[in-house]
Amino acid sequence: TSCSYLLTREDFISRKYKMEEMYQQFVEGDQSWESVPASEDPFVEDDNKETTIGTVSISLKSLGYLFEQEQTLTITNYQGAAKGELRWSITLSRKMVRLSRRKTTYLLTTQTLWLDSR
Repeated sequence: TSCSYLLTREDFISRKYKMEEMYQQFVEGDQSWESVPASEDPFVEDDNKETTIGTVSISLKSLGYLFEQEQTLTITNYQGAAKGELRWSITLSRKMVRLSRRKTTYLLTTQTLWLDSR
C-alpha cells in the first residue's frame, strides 16, 4: 500500500527484532514464520489503530487578551506535505454569580474556555 506510519522508537525496535527473528527462522528452514498471526506480524499495521497523520501549530496568544478566535489550519506530515485541515475555535463565556453575605454583595465573574476542533 501507499500508507506511511510514524512509529515510536520502542515500536520500531520491537518490530525490527520480530523481523530478524522471522528471517532467522526462514534461513534455518523453520516454517513457523509463515503462520504468524496478523496481530503479531511486524509487516502489518492494524487499519483501525489511531495513528498520527501530521501536526498543527496553534498560537494561543490571543487567549491572554481574552479574544475569541476561529481558524482553519493545514495539517502537515513529517515531510512537510499537506495531509488535511483542522478547523478550531476558542469561545469565551462569562457567567455572573452573586454572593450575598450580611448586606454585602459580591459580584464574581467566572470565565469558561471552550476549545473545539471540528
